[in-house]
Amino acid sequence: MNFIADLHIHSRFSRATSKALNARHLAAWARCKGISVLGTGDFTHPQWRAELGEQLEFDEASGLYRLKGEPEQLDVMSGEKMRDGDAQGPLFMLQAEISSIYKRHGKVRKVHNLIYVRTLEDAAKLSQRLEQIGNLHSDGRPILGLDSRDLLEIMLECTEDAVMIPAHVWTPWFALFGSKSGFDRLTDCYADLSEHIFALETGLSSDPAMNRLVSQLDGYALISNSDAHSGANLGREANLFAGNPSYAGMFAALRAAARRQPQDSLDCRFLGTMEFYPDEGKYHLDGHRACNVVLEPRESRELGNICPVCGKPLTVGVLHRVWELADREEPADLPLEPEARPLIPLAEVVGEIVGAGVASRKVQDRYGKLLRELGPELDILCRMPEAEVRAHWEPLGEAVARMRRGQVFRQGGYDGEYGVVKVFTPEELADIRGAGRGSLPGLKPGRPRKAAQAETAPAGSGTTVKVRRQNASSVNLLDLMKERPSQSQTVAKEQSSDQATSAFSEEQQAALMAGPGPVLVQAGPGAGKTRVLIGRMQHLLSQRIAPGKLLAVTFTRRAANEMRQRLALAMPHMQTSLPCCDTLHGIAWSRMRESMQAQGKECMLLGDDAAQQFFKAANPQLEARQAGELWRQLALARECQRAWADQPLAEAASRYAAHKANSSGPQYVDYADLLDWWLEHLKTLSPELLPQHVLVDEIQDLSPVQLEIVRKLLPADGRGFFGIGDPDQAIYGFRGVSGQSEDSLRGIWPDLTVYRLGRSFRSSQEVLNMARSLLRHKGQCGPLTAARHLSAQLRLFSAPDQQAELRWITRRVQALLGATAHTLLDQHLSSAEAHELDGTLAPGDIAVLVRLRAQIAPMRAALEQAGIPCAAPAEDAFWQDAGCARLLALAANHCGFAQLAQSLAGSVTQPQTQSFDAMASGDSLFASDAPLPSPEMMEKWLVQSPWAGEPMLAGKAWRELKRTWKTFGNWPEFLAHLGWLQEAEMVRGKAEHVQIMTMHASKGLEFQAVFLPGLEDGLLPLRRERIFGGEAPGTTPSATSGMTHGETPGTTSGTTFGAGQTPASGVNSPAHEEDEERRLLYVALTRAARALFVSHSARRTLYGKSLALDASPFLEQIRQFCRQSALTPHKHTQVSNLSLLGSPENEE
Repeated sequence: MNFIADLHIHSRFSRATSKALNARHLAAWARCKGISVLGTGDFTHPQWRAELGEQLEFDEASGLYRLKGEPEQLDVMSGEKMRDGDAQGPLFMLQAEISSIYKRHGKVRKVHNLIYVRTLEDAAKLSQRLEQIGNLHSDGRPILGLDSRDLLEIMLECTEDAVMIPAHVWTPWFALFGSKSGFDRLTDCYADLSEHIFALETGLSSDPAMNRLVSQLDGYALISNSDAHSGANLGREANLFAGNPSYAGMFAALRAAARRQPQDSLDCRFLGTMEFYPDEGKYHLDGHRACNVVLEPRESRELGNICPVCGKPLTVGVLHRVWELADREEPADLPLEPEARPLIPLAEVVGEIVGAGVASRKVQDRYGKLLRELGPELDILCRMPEAEVRAHWEPLGEAVARMRRGQVFRQGGYDGEYGVVKVFTPEELADIRGAGRGSLPGLKPGRPRKAAQAETAPAGSGTTVKVRRQNASSVNLLDLMKERPSQSQTVAKEQSSDQATSAFSEEQQAALMAGPGPVLVQAGPGAGKTRVLIGRMQHLLSQRIAPGKLLAVTFTRRAANEMRQRLALAMPHMQTSLPCCDTLHGIAWSRMRESMQAQGKECMLLGDDAAQQFFKAANPQLEARQAGELWRQLALARECQRAWADQPLAEAASRYAAHKANSSGPQYVDYADLLDWWLEHLKTLSPELLPQHVLVDEIQDLSPVQLEIVRKLLPADGRGFFGIGDPDQAIYGFRGVSGQSEDSLRGIWPDLTVYRLGRSFRSSQEVLNMARSLLRHKGQCGPLTAARHLSAQLRLFSAPDQQAELRWITRRVQALLGATAHTLLDQHLSSAEAHELDGTLAPGDIAVLVRLRAQIAPMRAALEQAGIPCAAPAEDAFWQDAGCARLLALAANHCGFAQLAQSLAGSVTQPQTQSFDAMASGDSLFASDAPLPSPEMMEKWLVQSPWAGEPMLAGKAWRELKRTWKTFGNWPEFLAHLGWLQEAEMVRGKAEHVQIMTMHASKGLEFQAVFLPGLEDGLLPLRRERIFGGEAPGTTPSATSGMTHGETPGTTSGTTFGAGQTPASGVNSPAHEEDEERRLLYVALTRAARALFVSHSARRTLYGKSLALDASPFLEQIRQFCRQSALTPHKHTQVSNLSLLGSPENEE
């Protein structure tokens, strides 16, 4: 028995699809088409998956699903039955399509992959994993910022018999080999997991003959599916099998076909495909639809793939892309190659004959009649004897015969516009319709045809190329292949580009070789600060300076890790002896532990939360609000090396210090203690133990105590100092950072030499000009010049309310990422808002930067609702705390969760060589096989443990652990859940997301496009009285700045201070505050390379309060650089009828 399978469709939950697409509707159309096995489409969508569970039942014999009831009655059948239709209806195979948008090898990739699973349980399991990466509810074809290789890995981990097949592999925008965002080789996409790919979907704009011009595809089975968005489009391409349909059997047949193995012994055999003529596909040729231009590949190449009308890039089509990758002049004659049968949808053929559109009543009536009297559509087109079709309707019989022979007229599709495939000449159609010498129902026998107007050739071997402004011409595929483009030119161009960017600029070279006296390099955004620091270290090492004599200080651990990685890449021969690169806190913590261990002592570092809890425990008489304020004052005073401001603060600080010293077990220290200890320790060190060179990144962010440490590390004249930074990006005054500049450093080292880097390798000139205008052309680094010529998109939007602003941002993000379907893409490309950057970015290229953390939640909700993968910085999970991790590792090992135990043990800061037995030795709780008590019951034991103690029990991580444990009430279920949480976090870590973060947190990062919502007077610049009407309760600095300093070791200080606090006075200074807010916006603007989207809203809600704020005064300096738009609120007028008896308010 032969059967037809269409294994790629969509449900109504995908965007731009028919809302009639439910299981019964699909089954009805599959019966009309003659399809025996149909993909379900979209199983990742929760609601669609639930419907499938209700409407389908598992068929044990085939491993597929079957409709429980009867298919829907379609209007086209007029209530009558179809001849020779499948009485049982189709089988369903669980199928989904995933849109992956990500970066690989420095290029944005957009690849659609088909996934097949056997059961709904497998579908739910995989969907649960994918839901950790993106929103599966908003679109049946979800967008995930996940590498195709990682998606394949996740699929294989979920179920071993799941299958992935790359979808429509040549489509320009969303495909493995697509011209816009694809790869040149399949192995570049799927890497080490490429062996799990055994079949490729050719898509509507290519056919097997075209694919067999590329030898790298010889080892893959080629399948064809409809990718239908409506029931009527099912089966426009399909696959032909023989035998009994089954999940295992069909994929076994495809694997055998890929290996060129005989299939005679298989229960199910793959015979071939039913193919749309590729010329009819929407992307077969090159072109630019907006200019009415269509070109064949040779013409496009001569034009540099640029539209001859408007000068914009052409959409390079499938034929051109095959031409680029082909290494044969004609399709290979491979052994055991399945056949490919050409196909024109029956409704199109009927429409051509009767001279009406496929959706017209005239065509639909005739189409339904054909199904009722002849049988399913694909039987008529591909199986039924020609004589039988002619006997029913002569013109249709002739059309089917010509279609099967490939004797058709073709006009290629391009840039989203379908091509046209015709069977008859205009003269013949006139005869058929009775306007000529012939008459219905058939053609006049023996009527001669003009041979020059049609050609007989295999499907895919010819095409019509036209420029709408010119006469149409034709190109032959075999002739085209004789003029294939050279691959070597592209390789040479890439190599020369790499060489051009590898060298330092002249100003960078001069700065990194300066010295030996103190050197300050003032470098604006994107000027290559980290690169110069790496170059400086390389230069010093080349001067035979020992690595141990170099010390590089960074502002954050993230920056330190990046510097170490880049230095290791630059100097692979020194992997084991690299200079020290770390934060001042990190270096101090390392030195302190070494010193303590040498004395036989143990110390434990308190995180921010634990330190504050220690402070409150030492001062139990203080109310929570008073304790919080004193803690803030204490941290600020210590960072600025100031005496206590008053007696209450002095007494509270004294009790806190005593509490740390008197606690049993190890010595407890906080972040400020680290710097105090190191400063004292440096006084006792001999000069031989000090570094010879100290390199400081982000020099403007050093606090007074940090600057003092740097001074103590160096000779009095500053010899060996190399600082780099940007005083225009000094945004941490509220932390006690005074903003080190040329003047402040020259006051310490009069012989300071200053260099300025004036070229930005990040941003376009338009972005730089806008940012400089914000500083009123007074930037201390001087004007910046863009090193690259980049076009920019600068927009300013005025919204009537917060929801309108969110909608605008969401739409613009969608445009930058590009549509997920060809239909949606066509809609966007026709929009007046379209920009050349649209559709070219990956999620990780985009950031939304806000002033307050409270703005993150609504922004994230809006993006997720639109199906955009997004993420906001999250606090460390409770299992990442060192003490909690050790306890959980012991508990997991005790309860038999060996893999989880090993994973948790890897995060414990104790020596990793310890076995679990050694870790548990002396821990009586884990010495026996008895059930473990609850976390609360462990506290008395934990407080006595040297690795836990009071700090762990006072910390936020321990409180979160206890809350989570109570949800389950026992260790096995809790640990199983913990394993799932760890796995979900790992999955999320593999994906790209649109980043939503505060402006403070964005420092040091860069993106192609940046959104800045909320530019309102009160938000930016931040004026608390306008938001809260006075001092806001609970508005700690972390709630405003978005910066946390609980990194272990920390970033710059152990706590945060209120925005607007100056280190000098500790009181609000409006002028200082506004200057710093201006610099903060400058930082945010200069995170962008090519696009800035600035917006403000007339009304918004923050902290549960409705606000009406004016536009930010900062807009006056940047407004003129932006294309401006506004949305005016609609006024609704309510009309009510007057009552003859009284006013409406008095009516009952």
